[in-house]
Amino acid sequence: FLKKRGEPYVMQTWPNKFNAKLKKEYTLHKYPLNPDPEHFEPEALEDFKHIALKLFRQPENENPPLWLGNRKSENDLPMYEGTGDQIMALLRLRQNVREQLRVLKILEPDGFLCKWRRENGEEVPAKSFHLDLALPYALYMSPKMNMACVKLVAQFNREAQRYLPEVKIPFAPAGDAGVISFPLDMEWVSGPAYLWTWRAAAVLWSGAVFTVSLSYLFYARAGWWEHGLLTDFWQHVANTFIALVIVSVIAFGLYADNKAMSYCIVPWLQNVERTMIIPFYGPADCDLFQRFSLACTLSQILTIQLNAWVLGNTIRNSNCQIESAWQWLWNESGFGFCPLNLMNSVLLLWGLSALQMVVPASYTLAHLSPFTARTDVHHSPELIMPIDKQSYKQKCGFLLSGSLTEGVTLMALAAGMRYTGAVSLSYPLAMIKRIKTQQMGFRIRNTPEDVWEQTEHGWQFRCVKELEKLYSVQVKRVWFILVFKYACQMNVQVTLFILKGAMQNEVFNYFAAVGELTSLAVMMLGIASELFDLKTMVWTFLDIRESVWECLNKNEEQCKKAAEEGRVGNDLTESLHGRHFFREQGKNVEEELITFKELKREYWRIWANTVSVLLVVLLAMWLIGYQMLKFLNFWRCPDGLWSFQHGCLALDDLNGFLHGVCHASQ
Repeated sequence: FLKKRGEPYVMQTWPNKFNAKLKKEYTLHKYPLNPDPEHFEPEALEDFKHIALKLFRQPENENPPLWLGNRKSENDLPMYEGTGDQIMALLRLRQNVREQLRVLKILEPDGFLCKWRRENGEEVPAKSFHLDLALPYALYMSPKMNMACVKLVAQFNREAQRYLPEVKIPFAPAGDAGVISFPLDMEWVSGPAYLWTWRAAAVLWSGAVFTVSLSYLFYARAGWWEHGLLTDFWQHVANTFIALVIVSVIAFGLYADNKAMSYCIVPWLQNVERTMIIPFYGPADCDLFQRFSLACTLSQILTIQLNAWVLGNTIRNSNCQIESAWQWLWNESGFGFCPLNLMNSVLLLWGLSALQMVVPASYTLAHLSPFTARTDVHHSPELIMPIDKQSYKQKCGFLLSGSLTEGVTLMALAAGMRYTGAVSLSYPLAMIKRIKTQQMGFRIRNTPEDVWEQTEHGWQFRCVKELEKLYSVQVKRVWFILVFKYACQMNVQVTLFILKGAMQNEVFNYFAAVGELTSLAVMMLGIASELFDLKTMVWTFLDIRESVWECLNKNEEQCKKAAEEGRVGNDLTESLHGRHFFREQGKNVEEELITFKELKREYWRIWANTVSVLLVVLLAMWLIGYQMLKFLNFWRCPDGLWSFQHGCLALDDLNGFLHGVCHASQ
């Protein structure tokens, strides 16, 4: 019951059975007799009297049927006193204390889960406690419920009398066992990792531009060398130099990926339960997962470099026959027309693929500088738990909060770093799972100072918003990697490979053939990894969906019940989901009210994102499947040409088309 005498406060009131058992256990005193004003505060007693009379609709009188009861019970088990962070440190360090208090699990960073049972001995579901890390608490065992209890020291002193003597627990006694490591926050170690992802992205895309330039300038029998004795020699030199550039970029990318992950791996393993999972294989040890992830990184980097090589090579060697053959294949396909010529298609798709670097780099540079990343990291935790840095109701702007962890996620995407990128999905999903399982809602201020208490209100909304942040990164991966790179660019590469292999008047380039076949091989590894991540994300959405609809249905039932009882069902009390406090940089603390209507709107938004991602993936897989069919039928068809509509195509038809078009143009 909310009361107000100066500042508003809450009078906690609950029922109890006034039976023979209670009368036997408690010493009772009839109101207005107050045997102990220190514990039965007179003002609180009067407030309780008014509440009870009002609750049972009794008139005010001087002799209400109120009783004051107290009982004394002995508890010879230890009581531990300290600030919230000291209590948490004690539980992490002492296995014997956790066993004594029946603590099942540490709920990082500020809580624990413990067993308890009713007075009749019935074991009930575990109960969670959360502490303010800056305030003093008393932690003790309640013999009545056989459960760990925690109270503020001020409240404990009003309700209990201590036994003496009290002793200070030694910091590091002999025989400590069962120590639980304090889980590091990813933000504390992301500064150096962010710098390494930037270095990798810079080297990777500089190498791509360099490969395009070299391929355009040298990867052909250049006109001024056509009749020279060293034509083949310079051709081999150019090929070797391009290969060295690609190998150097891959080597640095693998080194940078491993280096960046070396900073992230400890908080990743501490905070994520199932980390090292390989698609279609399952859990793996550290070495195997590292090799698999670096192999995926190699496939990403190699694909980017080979796409750059194809761009330069295509521009340099484009002629009437190749352009016309490209147009003829489009005409023979189910489309029946050619939307873009070969040159424009290659340039457009490589430009779209380059967005893999441009978009994340632009996002991160708007908030974080790679040159100051190391100094931006705080290497020690704050005792005062921070609140959010931005509103949940912003209509536009940057969805992400601009943290270093998000910077690592985006730049790992830009650099194709799959080892470090493993953190980008599993770590946010672990945070979402923690919010759900511990029901970590919005923080509220419980003292005039900047000390914030964790509440359960709004945890469903937080899950939806965190998933929305994750989607903002993962959707970019689907478009840049699965669609632009694997579906579209690889389709162009396969088509060029088929045309060069089928046209007899072209000299078959074995170096190009090896490059094309390598691209297809490494592509399959990358596709499997992307689809596995997509499956994990969709499963998380379905899990959150269940919690959100349970919350919305419960609120709807309460509104209907309120309407049946004649109360207003859609007022602020019924529709309020939670109160969200946030502090933007350099500004004061602000408050916003989150309603159930807004929760439903955000849910439908993430539902629409999920459906759109699945549709895009289906489109990408159709294009990838089509290019694989073309590649397989290249070896099956007599002339190496195939279309979905007409099956195997005749090379004579292509040559007749080329003869008419190219001779007419000449």
